[in-house]
Amino acid sequence: MSIMACAGVGPSCRKCYALWSLKHPLLQRIGETRMSKMVVLDGNSLLYRAYFALPPFTASNGAPTGALVGFFNMLGRILSEYAPTHLLVAFDAHGPTFRHEFYADYKAGRPETPADLRVQFDLLKQGLDAMGIARIQQDGVEADDFLGCAGALCCAADMPCFLVTGDRDALQLVSDCVHVVLTRRGMSETSVYTPAVLMEEYGLTPAGMIDLKSLMGDASDRIPGVPGVGEKTALRLLTEYRTLDSLYENLDKISGKLGPKLKENRELCFLSRRLAIIRTDFDMPSLSSFAFAGFQSQGITWARGLDMNSLIPKLKPVLGQPAPERSEEKPVDTDLSGLLKAMQKAERLAFYHDQTHAEAYDGKSWLRAPLDIQPAAQLSLFDAVTTAPPWAAQLAPLWQKPLIVWQCSRLFAQCTQADLPLPANLSDVALAAYVVDTSANFANPEGILTAHAQNDGAKGLWQAWDALSRILKEKDSYSLYAETELPTAYVLWRMHQTGICVDVEVLKTLGRQLDADIARDTALIYQQTGVDGFNIASPKQLGQVLFETLGLPTGKKTKGGYSTDVSVLEGLLDQHPCIETILRLRQNSKLRSTYIEGLQATCKNGRIHTTFEQTQTATGRLSSVEPNLQNIPVRTPEGAAVRRAFVPRAPDWRLISADYSQIELRILAHYTKDPGFMAAFLQGQDIHRGTAAAVERIPPEEVTPAQRSAAKAVNFGIVYGISDFGLARQLGISRKEAAIFIEKYFDQYPNIKAWMAQNGVQAMAEGGACTLHGRRRTITELASPLHHVKQFGLRAALNTPIQGTAADIIKMAMVAVHDAFVQEGLRAQLLLQVHDELIVDAPLEEINRVCEILTQRMQNVVQLSVPLLADVHVATNWAEAK
Repeated sequence: MSIMACAGVGPSCRKCYALWSLKHPLLQRIGETRMSKMVVLDGNSLLYRAYFALPPFTASNGAPTGALVGFFNMLGRILSEYAPTHLLVAFDAHGPTFRHEFYADYKAGRPETPADLRVQFDLLKQGLDAMGIARIQQDGVEADDFLGCAGALCCAADMPCFLVTGDRDALQLVSDCVHVVLTRRGMSETSVYTPAVLMEEYGLTPAGMIDLKSLMGDASDRIPGVPGVGEKTALRLLTEYRTLDSLYENLDKISGKLGPKLKENRELCFLSRRLAIIRTDFDMPSLSSFAFAGFQSQGITWARGLDMNSLIPKLKPVLGQPAPERSEEKPVDTDLSGLLKAMQKAERLAFYHDQTHAEAYDGKSWLRAPLDIQPAAQLSLFDAVTTAPPWAAQLAPLWQKPLIVWQCSRLFAQCTQADLPLPANLSDVALAAYVVDTSANFANPEGILTAHAQNDGAKGLWQAWDALSRILKEKDSYSLYAETELPTAYVLWRMHQTGICVDVEVLKTLGRQLDADIARDTALIYQQTGVDGFNIASPKQLGQVLFETLGLPTGKKTKGGYSTDVSVLEGLLDQHPCIETILRLRQNSKLRSTYIEGLQATCKNGRIHTTFEQTQTATGRLSSVEPNLQNIPVRTPEGAAVRRAFVPRAPDWRLISADYSQIELRILAHYTKDPGFMAAFLQGQDIHRGTAAAVERIPPEEVTPAQRSAAKAVNFGIVYGISDFGLARQLGISRKEAAIFIEKYFDQYPNIKAWMAQNGVQAMAEGGACTLHGRRRTITELASPLHHVKQFGLRAALNTPIQGTAADIIKMAMVAVHDAFVQEGLRAQLLLQVHDELIVDAPLEEINRVCEILTQRMQNVVQLSVPLLADVHVATNWAEAK
């Protein structure tokens, strides 16, 4: 179960507990990507603000640097505060945007960019490249839109994202996952906007910020709005009518001149809304493209060349391992035809391409060809293939050669677009780097990963692969890469191409039911509290009603007022009937927006084609994006209702769910070799009932439901470092009772306690942890001088061998199942992987054989000290298969 499946994240959840001590609102909601964070900077906005905020400094070579100094001062502060693992700077492109296509006056009349600022834009991009910071720019697309797309990528991967900008337009992008860091007073101050802060300051949701701009317009962007309606009037209207659509449905209720004015300018208003909406659906590289482990050493050379020496001490603390110097050797320039012919002669080669050129290296010859392709929007060799079929004929034979690439999933996508077969013999540098160290974001301590590719293109990939393959063999991890990760990449691509069928009518029906439930609960809350019309979604207004009007006991209080988060409300469940209604309303609202609307938006031709990211989590688990199908609630009626929409491809087909039974506890038994703990698995007994019986020293048949629940909580929580506080909160007992239970647990299972202690010592000595099959995870928190941070590191080290090994095993099972289907010529296909569960689509005549294959391959893919068990179920929809 993913952490995102929780109804409310908090210390009562065994999956969340390991994160709780950090007290960070975003860290509390991320699971496998829990230590990953992305920062996206609006390059245009920040450099403009820095230009006008600071004096016009000049380098000794005459280059203007004032704006650059301001930008990098801000960047240093952001890196120090947020310590991102992923970093991106987005820029506007010169020329018209897609918005000009439907409104020619968009941003018309803006003054020309000062010449000395234009120079600094070019210098900034050079500096970012030298430092190894990813940047993005594309004709027709604004930086705001790239901020939106990056935020959407992060949300899909459950990764916290911080958007740094001086433009208030970005506030529409705020969500639980995406926070906007808005610069104020030039560049000297920032304000962080969350949904709660936005509601408190404006009384609006993020979507409401779009409606606000639609009404009041924006003179700087030439967005017209409704003439005569300013911010004050617009806020008043939206406070009363909530949305622009609702406002226009109730124009007859607006008195005076305002109603006719709104009616007269309806077309302008909705045009303004179209202009104001930030797009989140442009193509973006995967998150791994923005991985950031520290500056490359060339950045210091760049800064010194502009006399910005004062910045270097501020940036040095976050410098990563220095990148290898760029090779003095230069690639030999050729044309595309010459490059392809040379590639055909090579026995083994590395292939690399970016937006301007393609490269190949065979160990001796290093060739580069320009991609002078029309139209200019086509960015890669594969675009040339699709527009010039003769190239495909030359390129296809190369796919039978040993080929070194960066991230084969990208290559698969491009091959599919060009109608080329998938290469048969790949070496994937990104996957190899991930096996070497899942937490390194492709910048491992040996300093040999992306730096090679970034500095030396195809030759760098060749060198990186040679170094990585040597490390994998030295660490006995090569088989995990070659026999599991790489074959999994092929399986995942086929799953993506197949997609899963969705009955949209089921989603629409559920949406209507949720709308009715939301309306019912909203009215009920007003009735239960005796306060009519307040904004239940506003933490400030809700806090006032709960803690001032109703006089409920207050919990924690934030700078903005009373906290009304899930943990606070759950603590008040027995205080007032409205609390249960509020929690239900929140859950239904999230289901409506995230699943009902979100899934329909991504359903194409009756199927959803989720993308499985293979290198995004610290534990080795897969993550699902666009959309995320791994975090649909499992154990709630509402989650089950959503899963009913996922159906087989045809009436004479069925969905089959194959789910590992308690795989993490079985792996714990294998590691610890505790005879008492292993006994239940070896004898086929209920592990939780057996644990309760052992701890309480009673026969299994005398175990009460409460005792079994306590045992289950400790069994699942033990590898997440559960404490007496966490267990007490989860079970509703005193800390003393919880501490006694944990003490008796370890008395019964001494090997578990000994293994946990030994694991901690080993992790501290090695700076990380490893799975059973050799997947390494560096845990930097173990070296922290802060006690709570180090404790988090120890819990991560405890969890990694368990959850990471489970991730390895399910990938092995996927490959084995897929291979069996192919070998036997079955039509059945893998559709989804949800951590410990596989979903298969199969015709009726193959059901029995498919169930046999799933059971046999999953249960025998590895041999542990206790048996692996897989539960297999057949149904007409996903909900019934669980």
